[in-house]
Amino acid sequence: MRQVASVIFIFVFSNIGAAFKADVSSWVSLTYPLSEKTPVYPGVYDPLRINPEKSAATDEWPGIPAADGTYVAFRFIEMYEHTGTHVDAPSHFCKGCKDEADLTWEELTGPLVIINVREIVKNANSSSFHLQAEHLHPFVEHYGPIESGSFLFINTGWGDFYWTDGEKYAKEPACLGESAVDWVLEHAPDILGLGIDALAPECGDNKSFRLHTTMLPRGQLIVENVKSSGMDQLPPKGSYLMMFPMHLKGGTGSPVRMVAVRDSSAAPRLSLLALLSLFFNTFASYLK
Repeated sequence: MRQVASVIFIFVFSNIGAAFKADVSSWVSLTYPLSEKTPVYPGVYDPLRINPEKSAATDEWPGIPAADGTYVAFRFIEMYEHTGTHVDAPSHFCKGCKDEADLTWEELTGPLVIINVREIVKNANSSSFHLQAEHLHPFVEHYGPIESGSFLFINTGWGDFYWTDGEKYAKEPACLGESAVDWVLEHAPDILGLGIDALAPECGDNKSFRLHTTMLPRGQLIVENVKSSGMDQLPPKGSYLMMFPMHLKGGTGSPVRMVAVRDSSAAPRLSLLALLSLFFNTFASYLK
């Protein structure tokens, strides 16, 4: 009997990876690719630049000992940490607070709540739109409160201009006005982080960056330039967010590859059901 148990143990744990396999068909990308056309915060950051003098794409590169026609390509890229779809670490607005490399998986993943105000912004037909509390509050009346330990993303639809009109996207954004900032701080005080499809959540006339100076010192994250069309594919509640930043030591932020799982129950995890299924399937195959 002990021998049989040992064989089953070996079979189960040699195949346990199968129980971790994720169904990526339910994953939605919330990240824009990086390029030299990536919009950046005006007056603060320079655009991403690819240095041609330090880049190469050749089959005659002298760095290869035997220049026998082997092709090699690489690029030297210069950019600020806060470029493209990126996450702000607490140290961005808080001296001595946690930097990007110290963020844990528990801080980078969690349930995702999305408030979609795309139609409100579109119908306003304005070059710039300041969202107010009255635009956000109907969400909690319809879907209930924003749970603690979740991420709150706001879909303004402004990402439609991300590639087509970078100047409009950067200089005339949809953003959170003062009453909307108050609403977020009151109705979502214990969230893991706030995201928006703009260069910053606060409007440009909010010189105090109140969300940054309030949330980041608390250890909450801010995610900017979230992909609007990705959020369009997600429900108001029930999806699960996963962020994969660059892991920069001392980083105040980082470009991030970010995906949401449409059904939070399908997020990668080893479930009891998967373990039981694996055990009995292995046991049945052994009996054969």
